[in-house]
Amino acid sequence: MARAVSEDLMTPLITDAHAPMWAVLCFTFANYCASSVIGLASAFVAVSFYKFGPIQLFALSLVMGFATVPGPLLINVIVRRFPALTARLCMVTVMLLLACVAPVPLLCHHLHLDFNGLPIYVTGTVYFLILGHLWPLNVSYFIRSGCVVNGNSPA
Repeated sequence: MARAVSEDLMTPLITDAHAPMWAVLCFTFANYCASSVIGLASAFVAVSFYKFGPIQLFALSLVMGFATVPGPLLINVIVRRFPALTARLCMVTVMLLLACVAPVPLLCHHLHLDFNGLPIYVTGTVYFLILGHLWPLNVSYFIRSGCVVNGNSPA
């Protein structure tokens, strides 16, 4: 298992994954389609269960959008701090965390722990915080495979 030790931003975070480019692109596409569904479902749950108005929906969107930003910044620290973390384990961990977070609003609703919409804010924040980790993992794969950012393949 090869690990990058440089702190340079262009150094791949994970260098031990062996997957074809089409699989990574399909996974990325499916993940962001599912993320769009979760984002829309969050708005639906906020309106139907918590009776959110337009201003509260806008606030929820802002919270979820800003929660995505720390993910790419933290994954570098996490991968370098835990050298035993492989690409596969990292992806499995992210997917399991996302699966655990998704049913929280419904569970809180059934347990009457609504607190004026707090569960949907917490779920959206945690979900999109975890979701932000996936971009650097994909970029790391593209850098390692020799693809350039503008989409041209290396000569």
